Amino acid sequence: MKFVQLQYLKRSGIINFTPNLFQKDKTVTIHDLYKEFAEWYVSDWAGSEDATWCIYHKLSTKCLPYALQKSSPSKFWPDLNRIWLQNLMCDNLPPHKVQEWRNIVVLQLHSCKKLTVLHLQGFTCLRHLELVDLENLETFHFSDSTSSDRHTSIWLTNMCLQPAPTTTLESLQYVVLKMLTSLKHLPDFSLCTLLKSFYMTECERVLEAPPSFKHCSALEKLHMDWHLCQVSLPKLNTLTSLTSLWIGSTCNSFCKGNANLEGLGACIQLKGLLNLHYLPIRSLPGLENLSHIRRLHLRNCQYLKEIPDVSALTELEELDISLTMLQKISGVDRLLKLKELRCTMCRMLSTIPDLHHLANLKYLNTQQCPKLQVNPRLPPQCLHDNQQPRLVGVSADGKSASYTSTVTFNCYGKRESFPLGSMF
Repeated sequence: MKFVQLQYLKRSGIINFTPNLFQKDKTVTIHDLYKEFAEWYVSDWAGSEDATWCIYHKLSTKCLPYALQKSSPSKFWPDLNRIWLQNLMCDNLPPHKVQEWRNIVVLQLHSCKKLTVLHLQGFTCLRHLELVDLENLETFHFSDSTSSDRHTSIWLTNMCLQPAPTTTLESLQYVVLKMLTSLKHLPDFSLCTLLKSFYMTECERVLEAPPSFKHCSALEKLHMDWHLCQVSLPKLNTLTSLTSLWIGSTCNSFCKGNANLEGLGACIQLKGLLNLHYLPIRSLPGLENLSHIRRLHLRNCQYLKEIPDVSALTELEELDISLTMLQKISGVDRLLKLKELRCTMCRMLSTIPDLHHLANLKYLNTQQCPKLQVNPRLPPQCLHDNQQPRLVGVSADGKSASYTSTVTFNCYGKRESFPLGSMF
């Protein structure tokens, strides 16, 4: 380590270092308080008391971090539970080195630009897998240890390898896949029976069907993007423990509106937010079974023409059906806990029942709903945005053009009006 770096660590209060020009061996010691802090921080940050090791690598290099180059005297690191590698530029992790990490619980790879294939094998304790900003990663695989021989290991390499014959990792509980812009293939998650959370976003090149969660009955949180190149939406039939669901698409302007969200009615434990954005769906069968959800967002589902009666959603506080093809919202007048209702740019919406007895309703937006002829009765505390902008381009004599209408904007109580023409 360079002298300047040692001086920096000394000024930061991390080490004790007194340079002596007459001694060849210069002693460097670490403050005990910093050791205690580091141990507390790693354990707390890892989210569990048994995660006592953290390898954090931040600088670009062509080799492994020094700590990972060392060999354990027993060829085994029993206390190594968590590894984070960031900006790692090496082509692979040697198999003989990875064999020492058999107790790994958390594996996080961030911004490792050279990796194109990731093989996870023999990690029977792995619970958390996090892959973020691996721009050249095309596929990753994992296999059950029972089907692996003594040569099984993790391979991180930029060479094209064939998929593993089996794809199971029963210990896996948390998966985070983000900004994998070259990812084309996913492993089979259907046998990860302990899976609790699955997060996948900005992986727009995945060519196959969405991941299967057939046997993942313990899954609680599902957050994922859906893209036009995928053949179907994920099936939810077996996700009876699901409490949070977010599925969104970047754009559905080229869809035919023929996608189906199967098994939504089985997710009876859903609570909090149910978010479905930009999905080319025409209906939502089973929605009436989700009596515990508090927020339902269906914005930009431009082919959505019907939903079941929502009166059974007794805990619902927010409902957003903006930019859909719905003609009515049956049962909305019986949602006693409803606070916000957004119906902007619903060009087919023709009726909303009276909502005057909903004591908790604070906000209603019906802007740009041309077929809505009669505004519903509302409780006195409810703020209603219903201004419809109109452009008058030519006067009655056909000689002059002007903008005569005004647009009113509301920000939860603050109302400002100005001529529409001033916007142009």
